[in-house]
Amino acid sequence: MIELIVGTNSTWSLRAWICAQLVDVSVEVIVINLERNDAKLQLSKLTPSEKVPCLKVDNVSIHDSLSIAEYF
Repeated sequence: MIELIVGTNSTWSLRAWICAQLVDVSVEVIVINLERNDAKLQLSKLTPSEKVPCLKVDNVSIHDSLSIAEYF
């Protein structure tokens, strides 16, 4: 399973999502509302960097939108 963790109002997250759509890869999108006070806590449970976007493939986490684009 491939998970894409994205944040609201994050253009970097949007870029990663668009790349997934362009190559027609099925990803489970997990959206974090970055305006909430507990956003950092939610992110800490999902990604080691606590930043978005994050692509999780098997046991690997990719934390940079350019790297995610290159993966796709």
